[in-house]
Amino acid sequence: MTAAAVTGARCGRGDFRLEVSDGIARVTIATPDGLNGYTRANLAPFAALVREAAAAPADFVLLTGEGANFCIGASAGLLTEMREMPRPSLERFIRDGQEVIRAVVDCDRIVVAQVNGFAAGGGMDLLLACDMAYADRGARLNLFYSRLGVLPDHGGLFFLDERLGSGAGRREYLANRRYGAEEAVAARLIDGLSPEDVSNAGWHRHLSRALPVPLSVMVALKRLRRAERGEALEEHLTAMAGLQADLLGGADQRARIDRVAAMQAAGLNAPAAAAGAR
Repeated sequence: MTAAAVTGARCGRGDFRLEVSDGIARVTIATPDGLNGYTRANLAPFAALVREAAAAPADFVLLTGEGANFCIGASAGLLTEMREMPRPSLERFIRDGQEVIRAVVDCDRIVVAQVNGFAAGGGMDLLLACDMAYADRGARLNLFYSRLGVLPDHGGLFFLDERLGSGAGRREYLANRRYGAEEAVAARLIDGLSPEDVSNAGWHRHLSRALPVPLSVMVALKRLRRAERGEALEEHLTAMAGLQADLLGGADQRARIDRVAAMQAAGLNAPAAAAGAR
């Protein structure tokens, strides 16, 4: 049986779903009431499910969100928990949370993000870690971290430098630009707009046509990129975890995290308006 012929396999792990059919292993972030944000309990299961998808009989792994958002990164509840963590625990927690990014990068499948709504913070890091990224019309993308006074601790700056050139990550971080789908394509943040047919069969057709070389060559190129990176990505993630813990674990920890949570509640609960404001 070929990967494209597999149908009907489904499993869930808490806040996420894995569905395998038509050559696609689709991982859905399925907490729309929480804006598809990360919680302390769901980061490890998310990473485990991405690794499970990588082992599925499929050609591509597709990451997407349920409802009106792709992923907003840390949820308000997680931010509340982070304010109580002592500095060493906070750094360990950030390092453990980065396992989601490692799962995407280590995957020996082409990982594709379908940004179906608002992507911000850790959600931007996630889509930038993917091998290919597409956005639905009406999607909004915003790195958002600088507005909150914190750092992209899941690799966003590293992946932006890879995608757009050295220094691009810092420029995007400081500018805090908000992009619509077409603007994100023009800025080369993503590879294109989502196809009209976003079923697994539709995605498989679209991606198969979009690849400039056979799929096996794309996977080989991904392995080559991992080899060329060496320890650079891991060193970046380690440094970011320490720096973020310093920012959040200092004397003003509670005030800073309360500000982040309040801004999230004010801005991200109305994602289209927040992202669309110029």
